[in-house]
Amino acid sequence: MMTNKPRIFALLSFIALALISRIYLFPHAGIAPIDAIALFSGAYFGRKWLGFICPLLAVWISDQIVNLQFYHKIVPFYDGFYWQYGCYILMVILASFMLKKPKVLSVGGAALISALLFFVISNFGVWAGGTMYPMNGSGLTACYIAALPYLNMAVLSNLICCGVLFGGFELLKYRFPKLAVNV
Repeated sequence: MMTNKPRIFALLSFIALALISRIYLFPHAGIAPIDAIALFSGAYFGRKWLGFICPLLAVWISDQIVNLQFYHKIVPFYDGFYWQYGCYILMVILASFMLKKPKVLSVGGAALISALLFFVISNFGVWAGGTMYPMNGSGLTACYIAALPYLNMAVLSNLICCGVLFGGFELLKYRFPKLAVNV
């Protein structure tokens, strides 16, 4: 099977631009394109290795750069990183089923579901870490309530970033039909 190298290059370029935006444009605004990168990767690469490695590498690289910018040190892996990385793996799988032929409503739905998925799993991980909240139902509830303001921004961020990534690539495919051939 031949690969469509221009398509792979275009997809990876969109992912790189999203990664750069996380590092340089959005760290103060609370907009994080990593969920969108996971959905985009799952939609266009499916469950192939690139679909999984792109969002995981994007979050790891950007975490290192952001840590250097704000904390002046590299932190290869932080406590509980596996909750966050696991979310991105689930988002790739979700997108590989839900976004085989991306449409506005399905991308919007996947963006909403991925924000909720990340909210539920990552905050459960914070609670399960046992350092910030009591290890009981009240502690778990307090953890989720404390994180609610971040959920609003996550939904908005996912909708914006998915709109840019998916919309931009679909426009590029329209302009350059060779990119429409799957990898």
